[in-house]
Amino acid sequence: MASAAAQSSSSSSGAAAAASAPSASAAAVGGGGSAGGGGGAATATLLTQLSESVDRLCAAYKTSSAQIVDGDRNLVDFCKLFERCVTHASKAKRPLDYWPYLMECLDNDDAVRAVQASKANKTILGKGRCFVRYGLNNKVLAELMQVVLLKAKITQKFYHRDSVLRNEEHAKRFLDIIYHLNVVTFNLDPNACLDDDWPAFPTKSFGSSSLSATGGSAAAPFAAKSFGGGGSSSGLAIPAGPRASGSGGSSMTGGSSSALTTAGTGPFAGAVYVSG
Repeated sequence: MASAAAQSSSSSSGAAAAASAPSASAAAVGGGGSAGGGGGAATATLLTQLSESVDRLCAAYKTSSAQIVDGDRNLVDFCKLFERCVTHASKAKRPLDYWPYLMECLDNDDAVRAVQASKANKTILGKGRCFVRYGLNNKVLAELMQVVLLKAKITQKFYHRDSVLRNEEHAKRFLDIIYHLNVVTFNLDPNACLDDDWPAFPTKSFGSSSLSATGGSAAAPFAAKSFGGGGSSSGLAIPAGPRASGSGGSSMTGGSSSALTTAGTGPFAGAVYVSG
């Protein structure tokens, strides 16, 4: 009888643990380095938080018409949420090592050269954060991330299936959210050290000399951009600009040949879709 009671107790404990597992999984939003990134509801919550942070940045900029600079609380919130999205369900041994993925996808893009040329950041984490700020300063963060997500094979290598970046529905929402920041002007210190954390203090203004590949004044966001291949294209949309068409000195090489079609309505209206 005692043995039967022990077995019953063990069975009940196992059932309780199994029943609690889904809720524990759903509570986990960032899944860097784990086999998965949590439930769909948790991922949707993360993207909602990202959207709300973008809304606050846009509202602040619209109200004051002043450039967003270091020390802005909304900026710090956005950067941390963006980083959670790009590390969600990562296969990396160190969850925050997302720079190697971006670098492999973008190859020799201006953004990669600018980040690699930065002497302020020595770690992989610091370089990843430097990339985010480069994108904000030059109004190309969403465009760069869209190019990144077209490299489906590389994305598959770095992320689990349920990640924000591999799940097509989540990825499209992610891009739609950050595209709203194209209307905001950022003036962030190009020489800030980001190895330890995002800057949470105000700094001086830097005029028009935002981080650029040449170390001088930033060029027009779409000027002479080029990036190599490595992986096939996905079904995500590319803005109808130089990066999509290959005009203005841009080129897409190394990927599979794709057919371009233009989206008519929705968040990607006017965008050019790539289908393998």
